[in-house]
Amino acid sequence: MEDTQELSLKSYPYYDSYAVKNLPAPPTGKTWEFVPAYSDEFHGPNLNESKWIPKIATWKGRVPGFFVSDNVSIVDDKLVLSNTWLDTPIWDNGNKYTIGCAAVMSKNSELIYPCYTEVSMKASDVPLSSTFWLMAGSSKKYPNDYNCQYSYTTEIDVIETVGGPYSWDSDIKSFATQMKSNTHFRTRPCNGGSETFHSIHPNAKNLGFTTQSGYHTYGIYWINAEKCNIYVDHKYFYSINFYKDLKNNPFDLTMGLRMVTETYDWLKHPSKDMLKNNPENAKTHYDFVRTYKLVNSK
Repeated sequence: MEDTQELSLKSYPYYDSYAVKNLPAPPTGKTWEFVPAYSDEFHGPNLNESKWIPKIATWKGRVPGFFVSDNVSIVDDKLVLSNTWLDTPIWDNGNKYTIGCAAVMSKNSELIYPCYTEVSMKASDVPLSSTFWLMAGSSKKYPNDYNCQYSYTTEIDVIETVGGPYSWDSDIKSFATQMKSNTHFRTRPCNGGSETFHSIHPNAKNLGFTTQSGYHTYGIYWINAEKCNIYVDHKYFYSINFYKDLKNNPFDLTMGLRMVTETYDWLKHPSKDMLKNNPENAKTHYDFVRTYKLVNSK
């Protein structure tokens, strides 16, 4: 006999019985409800811009990687983020960008706990990131607008991986074979000054596969303002307790979803030949993103 949760989710056009049965167990009296605004099977032909934006308005990319909107496409029912060599470098604010990266963010940033969201992703095989993360859509002053000590925003990096090749940089192997999540409580003094990242992350854990070898599902159960659980292929992987030295319930802002490829300061950047000679290796693919929220059982 099918349970109430499974029946309620069957209205979704691309219902996946296995995925639904393997969602995190809801608390007593609760059930999962599908959230279409933060879900997509990427059944093209183009990016659904009623849900997604092919750039990040407040961030152009980490030098030398520039977010190029044309590097976002839908191919064979997959979201594809291509990484390319820029024959004509892009200059912006005195910075020279030579690599075209890609970014997709949800049009809305109203997602709040308790919720579960996941992607099916195949990482690229070049020394650039393949990622899935949540980012607050705005900042908030603490403790209030009239007696402000700092403003804060929040970020949860579900997965940041680099698929390869191993021979390019000694750090790549661990990023291709281990799960590395991170959370950031980001603050900025109200009287001016630079932003500080107060970060909490679990110890890296072996995945048992390489992230560029095929599609795998990476998910987060955002439980409340102080904790989340991370899942890989619908199996619990580890928990993260958010940084709360500055305030209780730190992750209390609504958030949006982001799928991004980028360069890292600590990682040797890909060469022109690497990106041009085998462009398929330089693509990150997403099969789907699916999001659910907890509601009262009927």
